[in-house]
Amino acid sequence: MTAGYNPSFYINEAMNAETIVRMVGGSGRRIGIERLSAHDLRRTHITLALNNGAPLSEMQAQAGHANAATTLLYARPAEAKTRRC
Repeated sequence: MTAGYNPSFYINEAMNAETIVRMVGGSGRRIGIERLSAHDLRRTHITLALNNGAPLSEMQAQAGHANAATTLLYARPAEAKTRRC
């Protein structure tokens, strides 16, 4: 998988961990979120999917967790108003 054209990279660069950290962190700062990580996006995806009725087993498979209890650790209650910053 490659990043495709992105003027901040100037090349088709491999999607390694450092590239993802830079892209996600930079995108977060551009929209006013000082600290945003790929893990935050993963947690948000799992939470929103479960809150909208996705089966736990499906989210467990997507996350690659051997145990559903691990997947539930990622889920944040819909009424939670705070987030890590």
